[in-house]
Amino acid sequence: MAIFDPAKSFDSDVAARYDDMLGGDEADAVDFLADLSGGR
Repeated sequence: MAIFDPAKSFDSDVAARYDDMLGGDEADAVDFLADLSGGR
């Protein structure tokens, strides 16, 4: 993706609402990472 600029993809508009945007899989992600860590 030659024209993709990550610095421009996350501007102040996105930053202002980023923390309020949940993916819906947070609990699954926590469980998965806990399994990977071996309970540490």
